Amino acid sequence: MLKVAITGGAGSGKSVICAEFEKLGVRTISLDKISREVVQPQTRCWLQIVDYFGKTILKADNSIDRRRLREFIIADPDARIILQKITHPAILQNMKKRMKALETAFPEEIVVVEVPLLFECGLQDLFDATILVSAPAHQRIDRLMRRDRVSDENAEALVNMQDCTEAKEKRADFAIENSAGLEDLSKQVFNIHRTFLRQTDGRFFRSVTDRP
Repeated sequence: MLKVAITGGAGSGKSVICAEFEKLGVRTISLDKISREVVQPQTRCWLQIVDYFGKTILKADNSIDRRRLREFIIADPDARIILQKITHPAILQNMKKRMKALETAFPEEIVVVEVPLLFECGLQDLFDATILVSAPAHQRIDRLMRRDRVSDENAEALVNMQDCTEAKEKRADFAIENSAGLEDLSKQVFNIHRTFLRQTDGRFFRSVTDRP
C-alpha cells in the first residue's frame, strides 16, 4: 500500500484535498475525525482533559466544547502542549491501527492520511510521500471564521500557531496551492494522483523526492 500524508496549517484545505482524492477512488483517514473520537465522554483522554481544564469545557451532554477548548490553547501555549500530550498518543495509535487494517485488506491501493502536525511530530517517516497544502493567510483566516465560527483575532492566532509554510515546503514531496478555486485544486490533485500511479515493481516512483 502506498501511504501518503497530507499536511498544512489550519484553514489550508486539507479536508477538501482528501475529498478530491476520494473522488479518484483513494481511501482516506482523517486525524481530525480520530481526534474527536478519542475524546468522547468517559474515555481516558476525556477524563484527563476534564481533570486538567475543568468541567467548564463540557457541553450539556458532557462532550467537550471544542470552541471553548480552542480558546484555552490560543490563550495559553502551555495548555496546548498539555492537550497534545494527552491526545496525541491515542490519536497516533488509532491512526496506525487503521492504516494497518487498510494495508492488510487493500495492499495494492493508496491511502491518504490527513496529518495536521506531520513534521512537527516527526511522523513523516511513516509515509511513502508527503503533500503540503498551503493558502494565503487571509484566505485561511476567512475559512476558519466561516467554518468554526471564530473571531477574526482567534482565527489569526490559529493560523500563526501553525505557520512556517516555507520550511515545510522544503521537506514535503509535493505542494498544493489552495487559493484559486475547486477546479484548479482538482487538477493539482489529479496530477499528483497520476504520479502516484507510476510505480515500479509495486513501489512508489520516488525520483521526484530524491533531494541532495
